[in-house]
Amino acid sequence: MESGAAIHTHFAESLGECNRVAQLYPESSNYLSVYESHGLLQPGTLLAHAIHLSDDEWRLAQLRDVVLVHCPTANTFLESGAFDWATARRHGIRVALGSDRAAGPDIAMPRVARAMIETCKWRNLMARQAGRDDSLSVPSAADAWRLITTGNADALGWSDAGRLEPGAAADILLLQPGRSFPFDPDDPHLISRLLYNWSDEIIDHVVLNGTLIHRAAMLRNA
Repeated sequence: MESGAAIHTHFAESLGECNRVAQLYPESSNYLSVYESHGLLQPGTLLAHAIHLSDDEWRLAQLRDVVLVHCPTANTFLESGAFDWATARRHGIRVALGSDRAAGPDIAMPRVARAMIETCKWRNLMARQAGRDDSLSVPSAADAWRLITTGNADALGWSDAGRLEPGAAADILLLQPGRSFPFDPDDPHLISRLLYNWSDEIIDHVVLNGTLIHRAAMLRNA
């Protein structure tokens, strides 16, 4: 990542994929060790999906300080599985959020963030139905919003992106949420309302690298 480039690949998205890798690399102790043996596990390596991990793979991911890119909407769409947010947090592994647009139904990151919360709640429900009381953590709306802004930027090593502060890149969405729900800047649940009532129609203007772009013009030129 020091060169400005990142290593990115999909990993352990489906059981069929995991079984196929085991067939192709019988000498490897697990799927993640295949990447390790080729020098691909470095701080900041981006591993998309990361659903079906063994205990040894969780420990190796932690040791190599990789980033697991959770793609909840795509995982549900393809019925691949449900990312284990609680175990990732327990190991102190960095997590980013992605849409995996080629295999998922949505690219709007607020909806991806909402799906992350729903995936965690679904895992809690399954645990309770199985008679387990794992007390799994569920990220708040603020946690999810932070992840799709500052969190994702930090995972990519972009210290000047995903935040509103002096010196940061001026990439900004100007919203008018009042079109979908009443807007109150003092509302303690404002971020939750944005996530759960998100519509692209509330995007009023886009500022890209300091240049103001009207949304209608942006869509015409897309």
